[in-house]
Amino acid sequence: MRDARGLEADRHGAYFSIWKRQADGTYKVRLDIGIATAAAVGFPAGFTAAPAPSAPAGAAFGPADDIRLVEARFAEAALKDVGAAYLSHMLPAARLHRNEREPFADAEAAAGFMRRNFDRLAWAVLHAEVAASGDMAFTVGSYDAAGKTREGRPGTPERGFFVRVWQRGADGAWKIAFETNGIR
Repeated sequence: MRDARGLEADRHGAYFSIWKRQADGTYKVRLDIGIATAAAVGFPAGFTAAPAPSAPAGAAFGPADDIRLVEARFAEAALKDVGAAYLSHMLPAARLHRNEREPFADAEAAAGFMRRNFDRLAWAVLHAEVAASGDMAFTVGSYDAAGKTREGRPGTPERGFFVRVWQRGADGAWKIAFETNGIR
């Protein structure tokens, strides 16, 4: 964003929207969220939308409780090893957006960042929705993290909110396709 009057410095960021199809066939924004970045965000050449979900044929899909259970298992794993939990719960090409940072464009980079910066991470899911198709879901919640310094010592505690988009694969497993975090 640029201040047309030239009174303020340019501001940069990245945003994310979830659209939901309405009964009349139109789409409306269900959620819109963004992060601030220090500089303009550079998306890699060939950056495209996430691949279409490939849910198992004829599978029975549960309500939002299903994704809440997945979140609970993810949270339990994160209490033991934040980086390993992220790596095992993300799609390889998942994106992680954190305020004031360049977006992380894959699971390895995201998990590495989480491993280097947090000793402990706990969260509470405040809202969960599963698409009628049963192959996509999103969760919204708050988190509390114990940060660590570059030297590995305890760092500043961090509290904030998150939005995660989950995708169910052909094997029926839920994986994170996108996550954004903001600090309170």
